[in-house]
Amino acid sequence: MKYSLTCPTTAALFAGLVAAACGGTAGVRSETAPAPAPAPAPQRATSIAELEAIYWARTDSARMGFTAADVHFMIG
Repeated sequence: MKYSLTCPTTAALFAGLVAAACGGTAGVRSETAPAPAPAPAPQRATSIAELEAIYWARTDSARMGFTAADVHFMIG
């Protein structure tokens, strides 16, 4: 007998849609909230030295610093 995921998946989606449709708006205020202030623009590096410092900082942070003891702990 072949089992299909279509029926359970469809049932779960239907149940989610029904729950969302029957949610109601009890306790929800009709006034709209003010829009949040936009995030400040990121500051850009202006010199080659700053760009190089950023590059090396990102390179150093991407390295994985683990020891043989760390590997042993994770394996067993």
